Amino acid sequence: MRVINLANFALAFLGAYLTYQLATALRLDPILTLIAIVPLFFAVGIALEAGFLRLDIDELTSLIVTFGLTVILESLIQWIWTADFRRLESSYTRASLKVGPFFVGLGGLLAFLAAAVLTLATWAWLRWSYLGKAARASAQDGPMASAFGVNRRRLALLLAGLSSAYAAVAGLFIALNHTLAPSQIYSWIGVVFAAVIIGRLGNALGLLAASVFIAASEALTMAITAPGWAPLVSFTLLIFILLLRPEL
Repeated sequence: MRVINLANFALAFLGAYLTYQLATALRLDPILTLIAIVPLFFAVGIALEAGFLRLDIDELTSLIVTFGLTVILESLIQWIWTADFRRLESSYTRASLKVGPFFVGLGGLLAFLAAAVLTLATWAWLRWSYLGKAARASAQDGPMASAFGVNRRRLALLLAGLSSAYAAVAGLFIALNHTLAPSQIYSWIGVVFAAVIIGRLGNALGLLAASVFIAASEALTMAITAPGWAPLVSFTLLIFILLLRPEL
């Protein structure tokens, strides 16, 4: 779509806060909150993309505009929920499974399984469905895809809606596995960009593999040194790989 959407980070955290609010106020199972949040975010993604298409913004402009939206959403979150740290207490956060000599948190395991399922579904959709093939064709050569009957506007709206819906799912697992604070939006940007670049843009399976690699590297760093060193891992890996493979 030629859009660099930094607002997805803010949408993910907004989803996390909405999950926290619904689960706490209504005493819902956190996973059930997706029934309300996913369709809402799908509509928000379509609305944002419709605005981008109407204004005909390019990559650089989209970077600036969506960063501005991120700041606005961060301020909105802080205004509603304040800057205090919040933690969603649920059965998922307290439970763990023993796998050999290791204990695996249920929340983290569910997050990985959800990521794997969505990744495989996205890969299969892009590879075999008509809309997936149209999306790949539009990414490679938009005018040529349009000449063969691809409605790029409708496709862009669909992809934007799906992207925001995925952010809602990410928000659920952020709420389950992390303490929430509005300023944490920016701490995820570097990690996600590193995973996208290392995994290669448009490669769903590569992104999952890169994410697991970065997560394992950060966990190993925290175990050997100190937690403060973990954020340096993603950028170090990114620089190292770009030096070896500058074509990425």
